[in-house]
Amino acid sequence: MNKNNMQEVSKTLSTALAYADLGWKIFPCWSIVDGKCACGTECKSPGKHPISALAPRGQDSATDDKAIITDWFTTHPEANIAVYLAGSGLCAIDIDPRNGGDYTMEELESEHGELVADVVQLTGGAGEHRLFLRPDGTLPGKLGKGVDVKLNGYIIAEPSNHISGGEYIWEASSCPLDGAVAGPLPDWIRSFSTSQAADSNNDVAINFGMDDSQYYDVLEALPFIDNNDRDTWLTVGMALHTANDKRAYSMWCDWSAGSDKYDHDDQYRVWRSFRHKGLDSVDVPTIFKLAQDSGWINTKSGVGVVGSQDIDYDAEDVMIEKYSSAEQVPEYLKFIPVHKLNEITDWIEGNSRQPQREITVLTALSLACTLAGRNYASEENNTSSMFFMLLADTGIGKNYAKTSIQTFLVESGLETLLSGSGNTSPGAVYTALCKSPCHIQITDEVGKQLATARKANNGQMAEAFSTLTEAYSATTSYMIPKNYSQLGDIAKGKATAEKNIVIHWPAITTLGIGTPGQIFDNLSTGEIEDGFLNRQVVIQASEPLAERRRIKKKPVPEHLREWAQDIRHPQPQSRTDLTGNVDSYDLTPTPKTVAISDEAMDLFDDLLDSLEAQEREGLFQLPDLTRRWVENSMRLATALAVCENAENPVVTDLIADWCIAYVVFYGKRFMRAAATNVADGDFHRLYLNVLEMVSRTGSKGATQRDLSRNSKLFRSTKPNDRDQVFKALLIENQIMQVSIGKSFGPGRKRVCFITPDNFNSENMETA
Repeated sequence: MNKNNMQEVSKTLSTALAYADLGWKIFPCWSIVDGKCACGTECKSPGKHPISALAPRGQDSATDDKAIITDWFTTHPEANIAVYLAGSGLCAIDIDPRNGGDYTMEELESEHGELVADVVQLTGGAGEHRLFLRPDGTLPGKLGKGVDVKLNGYIIAEPSNHISGGEYIWEASSCPLDGAVAGPLPDWIRSFSTSQAADSNNDVAINFGMDDSQYYDVLEALPFIDNNDRDTWLTVGMALHTANDKRAYSMWCDWSAGSDKYDHDDQYRVWRSFRHKGLDSVDVPTIFKLAQDSGWINTKSGVGVVGSQDIDYDAEDVMIEKYSSAEQVPEYLKFIPVHKLNEITDWIEGNSRQPQREITVLTALSLACTLAGRNYASEENNTSSMFFMLLADTGIGKNYAKTSIQTFLVESGLETLLSGSGNTSPGAVYTALCKSPCHIQITDEVGKQLATARKANNGQMAEAFSTLTEAYSATTSYMIPKNYSQLGDIAKGKATAEKNIVIHWPAITTLGIGTPGQIFDNLSTGEIEDGFLNRQVVIQASEPLAERRRIKKKPVPEHLREWAQDIRHPQPQSRTDLTGNVDSYDLTPTPKTVAISDEAMDLFDDLLDSLEAQEREGLFQLPDLTRRWVENSMRLATALAVCENAENPVVTDLIADWCIAYVVFYGKRFMRAAATNVADGDFHRLYLNVLEMVSRTGSKGATQRDLSRNSKLFRSTKPNDRDQVFKALLIENQIMQVSIGKSFGPGRKRVCFITPDNFNSENMETA
């Protein structure tokens, strides 16, 4: 054990044992490592749920037995410590200012008197635990918005860490480890009624002290204010505190976090102190004054409007949609033109609590390409091996794609088609092919793996991706490992003879799963266009999730299991027919031929001609991404033809047309997303972000307020950097600044940015 781990064991274990000395019952929970829960899954309670291997009964496993505690925190020295309240004779008032808890407490204390606790902990998430002795009887579950009463549950305690990056710490004068003892709970809390809690939940009083208009004005103004000057920092905090808005504390934290002086614990301590100060001279308009002194122009006040006339204009906020109407998924792409595959989509969605249609369709297609791998080839020598990538935002349940494929293949007796979840080296790719020359690799966090391979000088992993690229192109030929020097062995007289590995007709289908940010934020334009990524069919999911529902898992229907077996092991036509019956990597398979109808071939030829013409006209932003669209369409069509009729597979015009539409639709969506999100530096990234946002607003245009509201990147960028981007876009004629208004009545125009193609001289003037 290294020195750091020994220190970690000493600190966590000694604190855990100290809690046991107090008679507190504790148990270990997962901690936060590198910004994620150490459990390794996308859990709902990061850093707050029990380590089941140590505490299988959760809080009921809590103990003050020092031998058990020592074993727990020696095995998992980084674990968080949870205190089981009921077992320790305690209860806790849990105050969360991000949900309006501080305002709730102000109201409650103004009516009932200050709620003083002798034991107080500052939580890692900017909240507060006030501990009291556990009374007999029941207690209300809530005192109002952001204030919970914990009686039978548990709390995470010092020195644990929080998903926000903060740590749980006892307040200096209220630390139980230094002798502070919890006192009795005030009587008024025990008699607190549900109706009183409902009154405290009044949205007008607690949640929305600022209306939406003022809220977004403040968001736009804050980045212009210097957050490094402490007096200014205090003034902004006091001004936000007067807003009586549950969002105010988060706004202050987000703005403050841009300073190197930001201290999470000091932030909350100071915020709590504001309620004891007279704030008559400081309020939200104070923020606007500070921002204007630093160059902010509030277009709603008329300041800085160029060429303004008294024209009425209803300047509503513009919500910038993630996808334009032209990018919405066509209805026919949500259903595959193969009956058996649609049955599989029904089975997949029947086993998912909250399916998403694009993910479901992609899952079925990944299965189809895997089942048809290596045993079938079209008349044009296309196999069915495909490289798919699924990109979906965090919170969208992508994992059911992986589990559905695994379940289907295992229950169908085809588990040999499953491979590992990534490759650490070229040798790993070859090893997987030797074990099973036809398989699917499902890779979680694929964007992080790509970034690691390219940005951490990880030569082995980078070569692994290059080897996968080679496998994509070798589906009807051979793969041979590179030569490596053996001169040292020869010089030492060691034997160097070994079997020369040759992989015949490798058939790898991949399904990489990740988030758009993992791809777009970590890679450059050149890396997006390189050999591995331009072979991908990237599905950037946009359709809404289905409503969450209860399900009862169902096995794969027997007729689908038999159908899958028939595809993998077609019946021989003669005693010498080896079609579909060669499973060894070092033997060349005899694939069944997949015919292509004349009408289907015409469609593929038309696609090739169309892509070449569009590239000559310069219509593609990243033309290298289009290079494989025809090939991928033909490969996908080969798989679908096999799934439609494995005995006599034919790519019909119906299948070809659907596959072309699928590959081209998602290809264009990914190309547009890459062109507008993948940057070669911070300036380039903001440049693309602003241009994309302005483009999406069409003739409505986008104000800086709209951009602040819809873009986290823009909102977090310093004003000077914003100005440089606007100047560059204006000079390059990528955007225009205009004023828009109606031709009658008093009022002000809307000053905003538009793209030149949306300029209309009838109701717009250049500003």
